[in-house]
Amino acid sequence: YKRQLEGALAAGYHPGLSFQLRPSLAYRLKLDDPTGHTYQLGLGGNYYLTDWLGLGAAVYYQLQPGTQSSATAFSLEASFRLVEGLWFNAGYTLGGFVGLTPDTAPGFYIRLDFLGGSR
Repeated sequence: YKRQLEGALAAGYHPGLSFQLRPSLAYRLKLDDPTGHTYQLGLGGNYYLTDWLGLGAAVYYQLQPGTQSSATAFSLEASFRLVEGLWFNAGYTLGGFVGLTPDTAPGFYIRLDFLGGSR
C-alpha cells in the first residue's frame, strides 16, 4: 500500500465568444518518498472559426523535482458542435508521456466539452 495524495484541477475560461483557454494543474505527492512528488501544468486553447467548427492546441509540462526529470507533450485538435453547448473534440498528442492525467498520453484522443451560455 502506497501512501500518496493525488489531485487535478482543470478550468475553462472564455475571454471572448470565439476563444477558450483551458489551464490545468495536477499533482501526485508520495508521502513515503518525497523524491517522487510530481507536478503537471497544462494550457490549452480553442479558437472557434464558426458556430460549429473550432481548432485548438495544448501543451503539457510534467516535473519531478526530486529526480530532476521533466517531460513535455503537445496536442492539436478540431472541435465540432453537436448541439448548443456540446462540442465533440478529436485530436492527437505529439511527444506524449504517461502523465498524471489522460491528456498527456501519446496518440489520438476524443473529448466532449459541455459549455454553458450562448455564443
